[in-house]
Amino acid sequence: MNLIQQIKAAQSYANISDDAHRQNVLQVSQYRVSTCTKLTTQQQEQLLTRYRRMNTNKQKAKAKLPEALRHIYRLWGLLAKKGLVNVDSKQACETFCAKYTNGQSLYKAQKHWQRLIEILKNWLERGQVNEHNQRV
Repeated sequence: MNLIQQIKAAQSYANISDDAHRQNVLQVSQYRVSTCTKLTTQQQEQLLTRYRRMNTNKQKAKAKLPEALRHIYRLWGLLAKKGLVNVDSKQACETFCAKYTNGQSLYKAQKHWQRLIEILKNWLERGQVNEHNQRV
């Protein structure tokens, strides 16, 4: 991906309008050019750096889920791989877990996480035992 493409992608991710983009190009070029294709390579890199700093989505995406919650989603995925649940999605996991969290969103139900982990682990274990017994 060349610098122009990276600039356009960063512009899109940071939700920068075309008018604001033109203004940024003018500022970086010290009001000499109004399109990023006419910028020097150094100016294009400056513009790209500016847009990357403006991208707030990147910071939100890096926020990690708590380990216990990630473990719940991992267990749900294992249940799906074993064929014990039909839908392998976070939404399906949330719907199942809502029964045990009094309808509260899974992310906000920290006090229920350990219990949910045990429920899912036991379910996975029962599924493996049944699978093993059927083979014999």
